[in-house]
Amino acid sequence: MIIANEPWGDPTVQLYTIFDPKSHFTVKITNFGATLVEIHMPDSQQHMENIIYGFTSLHDHQTQQGYMGATIGRGANRIGGAHFQLEGQEYQLFANNSLHCLHGGQVRFSHRRWNLRSSSLINSDGIQLC
Repeated sequence: MIIANEPWGDPTVQLYTIFDPKSHFTVKITNFGATLVEIHMPDSQQHMENIIYGFTSLHDHQTQQGYMGATIGRGANRIGGAHFQLEGQEYQLFANNSLHCLHGGQVRFSHRRWNLRSSSLINSDGIQLC
């Protein structure tokens, strides 16, 4: 595996490329939202094709209405009324979708800047964002 990184639209955002020279399988992921940007793999004719439907720029990921390729959370889905009850205690959440909490509310995983766990992971078998 070959792993490289480059700035991607902002000094705090990196685009990581993981490439397998044997299969030519390539994955691109950014630390903005731990977002999957591209996956290139062979089609039935062995031509490499990107199979990810999404955006190719940081700006588009920052301003999109959906969550294409992004890590979502803390909660996935819509929490009606932006509140819930657990073991008799009422919890109020941030309403970011009309009156509801969608995919984690105000500080959601999809817009967070994730950190590479350790620089020693570069040029190894993968990367880990945390």
